Amino acid sequence: SFFYDLNLEDCNPLPNRLLSSSKSIAIPTLAKEGSTNPMGSMGSMGSEEEDAELDDELDDELGNARCLILSATGESKMALKNWVVANTDVLRHFRLTGTSSTMMMLREMFGESVRYGPTVGAGPLGGSVQLGALIALNEVGAVIHFKDPGLTSSADELAFLLSIHRNNVIFASNPTTAMAMAQLFRSGIAQRDYGMMRSFFENFESAAVEEFKQEQKRIIMQLQA
Repeated sequence: SFFYDLNLEDCNPLPNRLLSSSKSIAIPTLAKEGSTNPMGSMGSMGSEEEDAELDDELDDELGNARCLILSATGESKMALKNWVVANTDVLRHFRLTGTSSTMMMLREMFGESVRYGPTVGAGPLGGSVQLGALIALNEVGAVIHFKDPGLTSSADELAFLLSIHRNNVIFASNPTTAMAMAQLFRSGIAQRDYGMMRSFFENFESAAVEEFKQEQKRIIMQLQA
């Protein structure tokens, strides 16, 4: 399967701040199991005050989960800004992080109405490497990175992309896939079920990583023979 059949029962609950050394945190599922109502057992609350209270609870769950990276290069930065404008209803639930220029844009749009993760440096000045490090430390659940196709990837950007693929986080590489990602997130939020956003709460890795490890073991055994 896409997630390589990792067991949800292996999740370990954590405090609000995710520690980089931890394996996973429990996935919150507020919908009643087997309910056909997308709001689950809470769908009949009725009052605006109770609905607002539920929204706050959802924001606490996702706001304290792993970060969502927003990133773009060159002429694709305007496309990222347009995507953010079109999907503010989704983004307000997440803890957002990115380079200094992206975070400035987000703060101009959202003010303090959303939660923010770390602000890293400009991409060419180490920011891409810093974002890759956050992914490697299991501090990131998803990445939106719009690359300018007219620019050659730097070594830093390639390292950033490698970290994305190695850790198997949710990844959108252009506005089309990012719109699909937004719809996925909307569905999960509407159903109060974050199982479809599992990389915000669990650690994954590419299947190729295990193959690499096994190959390294075989080489070491041959050298020791």
